[in-house]
Amino acid sequence: MSDQEKTQQPTEHRREEFRKKGDVAKSRELVSIGVLLGGFLTLYFFIGWMFELYNELQLFIFQRINFSINSDNIGQILSYPILQMFKMLMPFFIAVVVISIGANVAQTGFLVSENAFKFDFSRINPASKFKQIFLSKQSFFELFKAILKLVIVGLISWFIILSSIGLIIDTLQRQISDILSITGVFVFKLILNSLILLLFLGFADFIFQKFQMEEKMKMTHQEIKDEYKQMEGDPFVKSKRRSKQREISMNRMMQEVPQADVIVTNPTHFAVALKYDRKKNRAPIVVAKGADFLAQKIKEVAKDSGVQIVENKMLARALYWNVDIGDSIPESLFKTVAELLAYVYKRNKEKGKRWLS
Repeated sequence: MSDQEKTQQPTEHRREEFRKKGDVAKSRELVSIGVLLGGFLTLYFFIGWMFELYNELQLFIFQRINFSINSDNIGQILSYPILQMFKMLMPFFIAVVVISIGANVAQTGFLVSENAFKFDFSRINPASKFKQIFLSKQSFFELFKAILKLVIVGLISWFIILSSIGLIIDTLQRQISDILSITGVFVFKLILNSLILLLFLGFADFIFQKFQMEEKMKMTHQEIKDEYKQMEGDPFVKSKRRSKQREISMNRMMQEVPQADVIVTNPTHFAVALKYDRKKNRAPIVVAKGADFLAQKIKEVAKDSGVQIVENKMLARALYWNVDIGDSIPESLFKTVAELLAYVYKRNKEKGKRWLS
């Protein structure tokens, strides 16, 4: 498999980069159809209330036809019709805003992209626009959706007409008011059923857009390696940095060895340096430890500094595996370490007496 084939699932960093650019899966069909359906249902539920406002507006206008307009009444004459029209259209405004925002947020989450406000010459470039409209896969898919919408509306109209053919024939023999009422019900059923089916088409389109976006975000093996280098740093440089950090840490640790009270060894593989300051610490602490080569270095520094080295295999292993540098020894080792330090202090005292004599 070639390293240039985009077969790897996108990383979280790549997903975040696409999201920052505003490049997310979103179906415009779902938003537009949702707005149409919401607007249509708003009209259905508020049509009576809107007619009442319209009748009030008509009555207001007829009552003032013969009125002369002057500076005293012009404000009322102009403001009332505007207020009535605003009341009539307010449900549509609310429905459109709420549904359009809700449909977008439901698909992408809350997203504000700076790229949406940046000028891009390719958006107005005729050549790129021609290619985008006529030669891209997206344009063929949009054409397919448009044809499918026409087919859906056509089939729904056909089935509703067939199911209502008897009612339509009977309507021709009725009064104008009955014809208008039945026609209204017929148109309502046609529009509502069409929009509901188109809404399912919108959901299908959203699923397809999600699939397309996942394919677009897929990465090659090389892209994953490059991203790892960018996020974590070059492995070689990172290795050198860790090596330098270990060297600095070891040097700092070696500087603590001459201050230790005792070096506990096992005797060849492990070496642990202990220090006890009654004023600062409630228990002895491990100031240095090492295995194999590092253990030999600790013992060499201890010999040069005159720090006593005591062999205790079990204690050395327990301290090496269970206590980190800078930590106090566990309570379970208090007695053993106390006896060891008492022995060391006694030896140091005897050495001091011999040196004075």
